[in-house]
Amino acid sequence: MLLSVIPLYLKIPRGLMERVIHKASSHVEAQRWDIEQQLSMTPEERLRAARTIKDRAYPDQAKDVRACHRSG
Repeated sequence: MLLSVIPLYLKIPRGLMERVIHKASSHVEAQRWDIEQQLSMTPEERLRAARTIKDRAYPDQAKDVRACHRSG
């Protein structure tokens, strides 16, 4: 049985986001649910979520590794 949960080290304050837990009976079901959840979000929501998780996981202004691939 798989659980989709937010790691505790991200320390997301209660009330700032809706917490959703989905228990899947197989890896295939968990993957399907994850894809459906991501498709239901707008691109802006996905980018905001990714940035929020990055900022909470690496709070010390970690260097963006993609910067080395940018010209200029």
